[in-house]
Amino acid sequence: MPIPRSGDCFVLHLTNQNSYAIFMVTALFIREKEVDFETLMYYPSFNFFSLKEWGSDFFEFENVRYATEKEINEFITAKSKHKDYKNLFIFTENFLQTEAKKLVKQHWGIDKEPLVALDFSECEDMKGACFNSANSLIEFWSEINRQLTYQEVIEMLMHELCHWYLCSTGQDFRDSDVRFAQELIRLGIGHTHNSRNSEAALAFRLAMNEEMNE
Repeated sequence: MPIPRSGDCFVLHLTNQNSYAIFMVTALFIREKEVDFETLMYYPSFNFFSLKEWGSDFFEFENVRYATEKEINEFITAKSKHKDYKNLFIFTENFLQTEAKKLVKQHWGIDKEPLVALDFSECEDMKGACFNSANSLIEFWSEINRQLTYQEVIEMLMHELCHWYLCSTGQDFRDSDVRFAQELIRLGIGHTHNSRNSEAALAFRLAMNEEMNE
């Protein structure tokens, strides 16, 4: 079985073959080439949800298989009615790539977009996402972002797309550049600037001053 990805859905057949659990991978934890998986488990017989972590060998068990479309819909329907998990947003690599294409077209009017990868490598410095100018890649980590809302994920994606767009058009694209801060402000996501970095915070203040003086 291929390595599961965030958003993949499976079925675990329990000891009693009439009982089963449907579960979705919500995050990957990559540590020194070892991968663990956080999953949201749903037990239809008990109408019960729980979060549980598994090692990669769990998916090799003979009583674990990919969920059918009907079972996925059963999981999604039950999740949408659960008071604790109905607002849990589980995003996938395909979702990020599709949204990137739409956002680039909407905000910059072009028909190209960067490659967006999810859990492509081990997370460094606990960043939720980053833009790699060397290969024009935007990378997200489900481990960091698994508790974010849909809107928060979109704003993070837009932030990284600003890096990509400015870099790909030969403009100043780093957090510490005023031009980058200007683009964040133009898109209404100035609050996503890196306020913990003194140079980035200064660039944002300068860009805001320019905006107010126009």
